[in-house]
Amino acid sequence: MNGSTIIAKSPRVGSDDGQRGLSGQASLLTVREVARLLAVSPRYVQLLAQRGELPHVRIGRLVRVRAEDLAAFVQARSPGFAGPRAGREEAGDG
Repeated sequence: MNGSTIIAKSPRVGSDDGQRGLSGQASLLTVREVARLLAVSPRYVQLLAQRGELPHVRIGRLVRVRAEDLAAFVQARSPGFAGPRAGREEAGDG
């Protein structure tokens, strides 16, 4: 999976109301949402959070992940992935 498939907002259906947090930041993703985006089990997402490998917020017993943290997590584990524009400047020099 590459970093370009991570979305900036929670994939919940509905209006934009409720999709932004108190400070205007993107809403927090649930363990199930993160698991679906990464194509792994929810238990594995919880394990990554427990190990400290996946930045997260605990609200009581619940685990939530900011979309920005998930994108950084994926990008850090994608060696050589510099984004969709990498190397385009050199292609035009001829």
